[in-house]
Amino acid sequence: SCRVRSSGLAFGALRVVRVQSLGFSVTGTGPSVGYVLLARNSDPARGIECIQIEVNKNLFIDTQTFRATAGLAKLQADIDKLLLVVAGDVQQRMNR
Repeated sequence: SCRVRSSGLAFGALRVVRVQSLGFSVTGTGPSVGYVLLARNSDPARGIECIQIEVNKNLFIDTQTFRATAGLAKLQADIDKLLLVVAGDVQQRMNR
C-alpha cells in the first residue's frame, strides 16, 4: 500500500499534541477519499502541508433530532484554540 505524508513531522507532532491536550483522540489517516485529497494537495518537502480534521458528531449534535448540544460551544472553542496554534506555527515558519 502507498503511504504519503501530508504534513511534516514537526507540524504533525504539533497538531497531535495540541489536539490531545484538549482531550481528543488522534488517529492517522488511512486509504480513503480524504487521504487521497490530502496526498494530492500536499508536499511537505516544499512546505505545503495539509491536515484533515474529522469531528465525531456526537460531541456537538443530538443525532436523533439534529439539534446542537451543549458540547457545540466547547468544540467551537477548542477548534479556535487549535487554529491559533496552527496559525502561530505557520507565522513562525514564514518569518524564518
